[in-house]
Amino acid sequence: MRLYPDVPRRRFATIAYDVLLVVLVLALALIGLKVHDAVDRLAVLGEGVRKAGGKVPFGIGDPVEDLGRRGENDVHALANLLGLVTFGLPALVVLWHFLPRRTAQIRRLRLASRILAGAPAREVAMRAAFSLPYERLVLWTADPLGDVAAGRYDALVAAVLDDAGLVRR
Repeated sequence: MRLYPDVPRRRFATIAYDVLLVVLVLALALIGLKVHDAVDRLAVLGEGVRKAGGKVPFGIGDPVEDLGRRGENDVHALANLLGLVTFGLPALVVLWHFLPRRTAQIRRLRLASRILAGAPAREVAMRAAFSLPYERLVLWTADPLGDVAAGRYDALVAAVLDDAGLVRR
């Protein structure tokens, strides 16, 4: 399976794209962790109520102690939920944006590699001359149709491979 293009400028752009995705997800995880920790610090309020209830003698403070314990547990649960939501929803949006484009690129690279490997140069050159945009063709040859007619296929084959992100090996 081919994950990255062979053409250096495209490989660099794709690697930068992947690094950006990882950095964004890690940043969102860090933000989610900070939110979790900030909310979790509020559990000290329930802890104070629990401790105050525990100091009342003869079991009179038991309901207060239970209320404090429940408050602590609820704050911990809220911290977990808010941290997860703060990380999860934006991360889902980022992945929803990045992954389809990246998987399509991998699919195109795999198919182009399979189809172009061992393909006759004449047919590949004809594909370039007849289907690539003119502004791309003139980067490789001044006369694409003349090259096909004269049997000069190298520049046209290189144009197709570059368009697919591959190089001939």
